[in-house]
Amino acid sequence: MSDLSDIVAIDVHTHVSTSVKAPPPEAPSEGAAAMARYFHTEARAATTVPDIAAYTASGR
Repeated sequence: MSDLSDIVAIDVHTHVSTSVKAPPPEAPSEGAAAMARYFHTEARAATTVPDIAAYTASGR
């Protein structure tokens, strides 16, 4: 493990699966269902920038 005082930055990024300009899908895609299984979450039809911002702001 590195000495924490040596850390300069931490890269945090997200992957938005749905455009905020496109109409949301009615049901989760096969890819969304696969991600839900992998991450042990509920499958969602869409994840938008506002969804991710709200989740991040909630502090979970």
